[in-house]
Amino acid sequence: MEWTSINDELPPLKEDVLFCCQIDDTFTFISIGQYCGHKTEGNAVVMDANDSDDWEPCSHWMPLPKQPKHHKPKE
Repeated sequence: MEWTSINDELPPLKEDVLFCCQIDDTFTFISIGQYCGHKTEGNAVVMDANDSDDWEPCSHWMPLPKQPKHHKPKE
């Protein structure tokens, strides 16, 4: 998987994705959240972070990886 800049493509609306933000040549922590169609004043979009009641800026995003398959233990 590759990170996608919001300059190339916006995250899908209301779908969980991984995201981070580039601020002064440094990337912030990686989080999971949803894009709800709003932009910040700068070069970012607003993400509703799943681990917070607040929003976070996003400059790069990628889809979540697929969940692992459940395997039954061998007997």
